[in-house]
Amino acid sequence: MALSCLAHVKRNCSAKRPIVPTITNVKLVVDRSGSMIYCIEGAKIGMRTFLEQQQKMAEQGAEIYLEVVTFDDIKQVPFHGNAKDLDDEAIQMCVDALKPRGTTRLNDTLGETMEQQIYEIADMQKSLSKTQQQLGVNVSGACAIITDGEDTASDKYTIEDVRKLVKYQEENGVLCQFIGANIDAISTGLSYGYNKNHTLQMGTTAENTKHAIFAVTSSQERQYSGGACAFTPMERQVSNSGGGYYNTNTFSDEDYNDNQLTLSPQSPQSPLSNDDDDDYSTSLTIPLPPGLVRLITE
Repeated sequence: MALSCLAHVKRNCSAKRPIVPTITNVKLVVDRSGSMIYCIEGAKIGMRTFLEQQQKMAEQGAEIYLEVVTFDDIKQVPFHGNAKDLDDEAIQMCVDALKPRGTTRLNDTLGETMEQQIYEIADMQKSLSKTQQQLGVNVSGACAIITDGEDTASDKYTIEDVRKLVKYQEENGVLCQFIGANIDAISTGLSYGYNKNHTLQMGTTAENTKHAIFAVTSSQERQYSGGACAFTPMERQVSNSGGGYYNTNTFSDEDYNDNQLTLSPQSPQSPLSNDDDDDYSTSLTIPLPPGLVRLITE
């Protein structure tokens, strides 16, 4: 007997249908160049908390595929896999990777990471079982970058290249977040194509850095549950208390309430027949932007 589409799923006692199950692809990219030395202790605390929260959500049944990227003039990946496989050793390895050194390979790291994520999400979408498709399972994504400087070491991707990738990602339901210290994070994020509500000014203290990464975690949790994923006024305040280098976290409650990212427009659901499985299209791979070079190994 064929499964019914989500429209026929019974509501719970609150008269609301259950939240559509989501498989999430998450990328956390953290600058560890030499200039991050003043922020690094807070980054380590925030990193540990972020990973512990991802681990907790996975243990509670969330399906999260996580990659942690650290970079200076070299990109390293201390963790890549299912968040349920995170353990104390893996978390410590990610924390230990945050040792300030080198210059800032920002554009190339962002470009490579986002391009890889585009292909991963497309592959995950394509590999959904027919049952998952009929139940309306979403494949969503989030990619957060935390940096304190401008690019000084890239030779593959330009700002325009990254801007095209950010635009493509957001148009396809991926939450792209830019967190910056010692730069005007809002204007820099905008120059890279980020939505201003997904950019966050971070102060230079360990406490500021810790709260900024907490804000990333909270925002992504709101995304998973279908809520507003813009940074809240309180998250902006505690991430840049004292004003920091720039005091640009001045967004109103109206800005926050107005910004809700629509998840997974890349998975349009075809109408289902209650008694004919063949009515459902299994072609869910999203179209890829032109000009990309696949950077992951087949």
